[in-house]
Amino acid sequence: MRKQNDTLWKGILEPFFREFLFLIDPALAASVDPAREIIFLDKELNQEIPSVEGIYEQKIVDKLIKLYMLDGTEEWILLHLEVQEKYRKDFSKRMFDYFNKLYDKYKKPITAYAIFTEASDIKRNNVFKMDCRGTSLQYIFNTYKIALQDEDMLRKNPIHLPWSY
Repeated sequence: MRKQNDTLWKGILEPFFREFLFLIDPALAASVDPAREIIFLDKELNQEIPSVEGIYEQKIVDKLIKLYMLDGTEEWILLHLEVQEKYRKDFSKRMFDYFNKLYDKYKKPITAYAIFTEASDIKRNNVFKMDCRGTSLQYIFNTYKIALQDEDMLRKNPIHLPWSY
């Protein structure tokens, strides 16, 4: 069922990405050059990453998008859509892992968004921290939780249909 849900969401996002971007980040959306093509890079980034137990598992990023801004620069967006009923505690680490792999591969600054579609109105963590003997890392990513949005506002955007009913 997870794979089927992923396919449905991805099918909705590509043709309506501009509208979707206005929904999750209006300021960014207003900065995108409407005359330039939105480029969907690797549909999925498959990486074999060893788990703690040494077992390899497949990691998938839902969308990697290249946008051209009104000032002529390009921006990359990592969009991860969590279509799951139960929040996983390792989610922030997974977001960092995705970001790290993409940055390592492309050497581009990347804006990351996690879109939560679960019905719960609990605010989810958007920070991954790691500390080791004075060395520390803090990775903060954007989140958009459908259940916390105003239903009338969602209905005003054409991309609202899968989320507002």
